[in-house]
Amino acid sequence: MRRALALAALAAAGCSVLHQPRLGPEADAWTAARDRYTREAKLYNQFETHAIASATWQVPEVRARRVDQVAAWKVMTAPERQALEARERAEGARWQEFLLVLFTGDARDNDLDARDTVWRVALLREGEPQRLPAEVKVVRVDSLLRGLYPAIHEYDTVYRVRFARQGGEADGGATLRIAGSEGRMDFVFP
Repeated sequence: MRRALALAALAAAGCSVLHQPRLGPEADAWTAARDRYTREAKLYNQFETHAIASATWQVPEVRARRVDQVAAWKVMTAPERQALEARERAEGARWQEFLLVLFTGDARDNDLDARDTVWRVALLREGEPQRLPAEVKVVRVDSLLRGLYPAIHEYDTVYRVRFARQGGEADGGATLRIAGSEGRMDFVFP
């Protein structure tokens, strides 16, 4: 009995090694910003899964907190951090961008980057016509991306969905819509 208790205690102690340590105020700020601008949607037909997705809107706050987190993880120098901040600002000025994590029950339907995709992707804003994306690209998933977006699972495909900014367009209020024969997913951002 004593041996079983000792093994159980050792196993419990070993599990604590697998827990991610607290990473400081950058981690808290990043998590809060990411969660505030992330929406989820699921398409089911009774017990059959058609699609599960999450979309994170890459607004300036999300970009800034991501820079803080990546700079802390990589222990970047001040010039490296400034260069990363400048790249993020430039991308944010050019694009309304979403990081979309998508799983489909049929892998052939996970094709947002295809020319003739089975889905229609659009950005809806009050008082404006629907806008189609300027680009949809598959994003390579690595440990850094998984660390930043822990909702990414093994069978997901990650996309960068970009809409060209129009004039001095602000980031307030938008809906990212993905619709097709399987159903419609609306990611509503106030």
